[in-house]
Amino acid sequence: MSFTQGHALVVGVGQYQYVPAANVAQTSSDAANFASALTSRGGYPPNQVTRLQDGAATRAALIAALQQLASIAQEGDTVLFFYSGHGDIASDGSFNLTTTDTQLQNGQIKVGTGLSQGDFLSLLRQIKAGRLLIILNSCFSGHLNPTLGFNADANVAPVALGSGVPNAVTSAALATGSGRVIITACQANERSWVGGGKLTIFGQALVQCVDGSAKLPGANLNVYDLYNYLFATIPPLVQQVPEVQQEHTSQEPVLTVLGQVGLPLVVAENPGGVNLSFDRATSLASQPQGNIRTVDLSEAQSQLDQIMNQYNAGRDQNIGNRNVSTGSGTINDYGGVSGGINNWGGVNGSVNSGSGSQTTITTGNISSNQGSVAVGSGITQNYSGGSAAPAPPPNPLLGQIRTLRDKVSAAPGISPDDLTYILGQLNGAIRQLRDNPSADLGPVNTALTNAANGLGDANQSDLQRQAQQLISAGN
Repeated sequence: MSFTQGHALVVGVGQYQYVPAANVAQTSSDAANFASALTSRGGYPPNQVTRLQDGAATRAALIAALQQLASIAQEGDTVLFFYSGHGDIASDGSFNLTTTDTQLQNGQIKVGTGLSQGDFLSLLRQIKAGRLLIILNSCFSGHLNPTLGFNADANVAPVALGSGVPNAVTSAALATGSGRVIITACQANERSWVGGGKLTIFGQALVQCVDGSAKLPGANLNVYDLYNYLFATIPPLVQQVPEVQQEHTSQEPVLTVLGQVGLPLVVAENPGGVNLSFDRATSLASQPQGNIRTVDLSEAQSQLDQIMNQYNAGRDQNIGNRNVSTGSGTINDYGGVSGGINNWGGVNGSVNSGSGSQTTITTGNISSNQGSVAVGSGITQNYSGGSAAPAPPPNPLLGQIRTLRDKVSAAPGISPDDLTYILGQLNGAIRQLRDNPSADLGPVNTALTNAANGLGDANQSDLQRQAQQLISAGN
């Protein structure tokens, strides 16, 4: 038999080029062993399983692999996405799955060097498959710091992958298409512990579900039995970790489903089960037990709309997740820009990008007298002439809002979801002032008002007052 309808993308980021202190060899082993189990025991055709590990797991490669998956998988197929590695907040306030080339900027993930929540959800929306299981063994530290939530000592391997993926992200993922189900390694306020084995504790239990050693019932592996095994197996194993014993903490996997979902997804063959038909095995599946998050479709859609609206607004200033500053015709970091860019301030002419395109800049103020612009697929167009345009003075509110953002990042007691939202609003205000210091303050004040409301909801009255004072100072 063969699970020919199955397509999988398996990612394990164990090495970090720019943040070597974050290296966790077990996450790479998670990916290697899980991909092997899918093809050798789970019935997945080898040419339908893509594995990205370590140096191959770049941001560009991960995006390309998800796009390739979307182009191949059809409505009747089953898609499985597994990620094992670190995750954290970027400087724009968005949750990111890190890649081997993720970088830090001022103690935060540099925008465009990880797979942001907007990137991820946008790519999931392109997958047409009617059954999609997302398994995330990743982290969200809950605080922004110079080590991405990792161990700062390069001589000591991290003992945990951080804390759980924000609920807003998993809820939004449910609305990216039909048949979406998400398993995360821990709750949003917990950490996923590595353990002392060759695989992470979560990764080892997951592989056991697919390779048959878990001895789950039925000829086909369904997501409920898989989750029940993870929930029963992982918490007691985690209690053997010395740091867990010292902190008196725990780790419990979470299953997130739409409230309307009934029968579970079948995600692979089960070599240890009895020979039942597909429909029969599905109908006999046990019900999930443990940390089950059921989300209404309206709530999932609302979360998706909110994240994508922020993502699309941010792309106005970060096209293709590359930094672009708009004052006086200044354009920075062109590599990988796709799509058209027209009518830059101070440039009489247009800049068009994409494979096979060329640049035309005729007259106007350009921020450098000479230089080059790299456009699309390796095309470089030199330019010269024009007079240097002085940068406008920064708005005095910019530094004050950045100071508030740093205080919010370090404040205890703010939930991951609240932190993501508040920092997103503050970073939006910062972008407005940074890129156009003399612009109308209406959007800035709106973002500050939203941040203040979020701080109020998070019981941060002192920080809420500071945000409100910034609105008054701008007026």
